[in-house]
Amino acid sequence: MKLLEKYNRFNLLSTIAVFILAGVAFYFALHFTLLRQMDEDLMIEQREISNFVALHDSLPLPVVVKDQQIIYKHATQPFKHKKFETIKIPADDDDYRQLSFSIMAAGKWYNVKVLKSLEGTDIITHSVFLITICTILLMFIATFIINRTILKRLWQPFYHSLDILQHFKVGSQQRLQFPATGIDEFNFMNSTLERSTAKALQDYNALKVFTENASHELQTPLAIIRSKMEVIMQGENLSESQFAALQSASEALNKLSRMNQSLLLLTKIENEQFASKSTVETDQLLIKKAAQFKELWDDRQLQVHLDIKPVTLHVNKELVELLLNNLFSNATRHNYNNGEIFISLDKQGLTIGNTGNNTPLSKTHLFQRFYNPSNSSTSNGLGLAIIRQICEASGLTVEYDYTDNKHLFTILF
Repeated sequence: MKLLEKYNRFNLLSTIAVFILAGVAFYFALHFTLLRQMDEDLMIEQREISNFVALHDSLPLPVVVKDQQIIYKHATQPFKHKKFETIKIPADDDDYRQLSFSIMAAGKWYNVKVLKSLEGTDIITHSVFLITICTILLMFIATFIINRTILKRLWQPFYHSLDILQHFKVGSQQRLQFPATGIDEFNFMNSTLERSTAKALQDYNALKVFTENASHELQTPLAIIRSKMEVIMQGENLSESQFAALQSASEALNKLSRMNQSLLLLTKIENEQFASKSTVETDQLLIKKAAQFKELWDDRQLQVHLDIKPVTLHVNKELVELLLNNLFSNATRHNYNNGEIFISLDKQGLTIGNTGNNTPLSKTHLFQRFYNPSNSSTSNGLGLAIIRQICEASGLTVEYDYTDNKHLFTILF
């Protein structure tokens, strides 16, 4: 759930709850106040009757007044206290507020009941109730419109900043610049993001320069060491143990050299040194690359299944050749003798599958650098990382799957 939606829901529910509680409280407060006012009117009538009896020692004649009744009745047992109550008169089907009290006139006790209609009070109460309901509905509609329009517009700079940040790539070498907003919190967020991304660019450039220099500078000493070791290994006075030690060191040196070349290649791809693109007949390039690997496949008695359809891509040809070379090498190196290789090409993508280890590879770590599930001494764990980097640079997508005891790598165009 989005923050704005969650806020809208909480705001609307809390507003409705507050208005309902306020409406109920106001309804009862108004009802109580009107009843108190009605009781005061009844007490005024009581005082007028008492004053008349005190002056004339007789009960006043009932005056016909709209919505008011006065009833006298001889009392065999007078009321001890006056009493207020709300009653309903069936003849009128209306609620009345009644005051009952006793009074002595001409030496006799009378029970007096003064009634006033509550019709006006009910009308006011119902009107207030309807006004409260209408106010709640209007407030609900107004809050909904405000949340959907004004608040959404207020949050627009936040989502715009997120969109800019989402498209930010360290390798692009472009510093982020956010537009100024009229909200201090968003300006503070944008300035923080600008400083953070600028620092990330600085650290990335420093690391990239270090990687480039290290990979480049290592080439010369590695070549010198290799040539010196070859000279020493050609000597006639070497014992078998010395020759074996030199051979092991030479293999480690070759692995180090391949790793250095792979890291240098990754750095070049990240630096977009293969940015130029052209129209590449991928099917012809694939057939050519298969012919180059045929001798190696025949030597290991690998059965190759080709299903190639004409496909043309607008990519960097050198990168595609590197991609095919790594895919073919991976399918060959991690296969077993008398195994199989499956190559399929169509307009949707390229799929290269091979037999091999019966255990599926980890999709989480597969394309990470230096991931070597087979623990092969001839693998530096950078081949699949190079494949993914080439795909990202070429606008392609690489996927891995394990089906029918075959490891499948699919390049989606």
